[in-house]
Amino acid sequence: MQVRALGATGRSVSVLGLGGHEFHDDGRMRGLSDNLAEAAKPGYRRDDFGGPGRQALVAAAVASGATLFDVTIDPEVEALGRNLRARPGGAGDALVQMRPQGMCYSYEAGNAGLADASRLTAEVDRLRALSGQDRIGILNIGFEWPALEAPGYLQRLADALAALKASGRIALAGCDGLWCGEPLYLRVIEAGCFDVVWINLNPLCPAPLERVIPAARAAGMGVIVREAFAKGRLPAMARETLGADDVGAACAGSLRWILRQDVDSLVIGARSAAEWQANLAVAAGEGDGERADETLARLLATGPARAAAAEMTLRFEKGSDWRP
Repeated sequence: MQVRALGATGRSVSVLGLGGHEFHDDGRMRGLSDNLAEAAKPGYRRDDFGGPGRQALVAAAVASGATLFDVTIDPEVEALGRNLRARPGGAGDALVQMRPQGMCYSYEAGNAGLADASRLTAEVDRLRALSGQDRIGILNIGFEWPALEAPGYLQRLADALAALKASGRIALAGCDGLWCGEPLYLRVIEAGCFDVVWINLNPLCPAPLERVIPAARAAGMGVIVREAFAKGRLPAMARETLGADDVGAACAGSLRWILRQDVDSLVIGARSAAEWQANLAVAAGEGDGERADETLARLLATGPARAAAAEMTLRFEKGSDWRP
């Protein structure tokens, strides 16, 4: 496993990180696809997370040198903590990214809880207890535009994050705009209270390379990216336009393309230890890299891929909650 410096944070991170989503046999995400409204709330419980297959996947990631993990809903938080504790040495130096439940994205009007120091501290303490970790590696803060329009919002949040760091409850703070796009990312990067940017990046959505990632770098921030395969859109498009035999090469080409960009780590949503090892092999330069790159180039030259890239670029540049 290669490692890279995580911006100017003084930390290093593995080039591949493991996402926390667990999946049904048909590919749907457990919890979020079953009952989104309930799954995003604190206290949501499930008994089918962190089983033998997931434990084997986490063990394979740790054994290969992964030092970054991302979890979203409570069952993922609890299961990852349990699976890491089952490993000799536990999480070691790994950074585990978590997000305050019920406060991010559209789950709370105006994201009010994120800028309320007492509520945010209580939620961080709850997540620490749920995961069995003394400190959250990266506290992921996901906004929508109405929050940033409230007077003094970012300053209140900056003060709350500084207090959480000073108390040792969190190591780093990450910003996330989900679908809000470039205008929101640039605004929160300018605020100067975040250590890491968490953002979608793949060959169908290269727009963050133009302004957002350079702005993050200028601010000394780490860059962690996700959605290497555009939520399955890239392999589906490869199957339809190139043929089933080229799907694997197109996906390998996408992963190789991302890791050649100015990023520190790519978080992937592997479903098994075998999938993890396959992605790790590509990241390590194994396999037919020339074929992977050529297959990706052929895919990106097709009409459907060009249309998808134009759509995703416009969506990112404007943002789903864009304000003029």
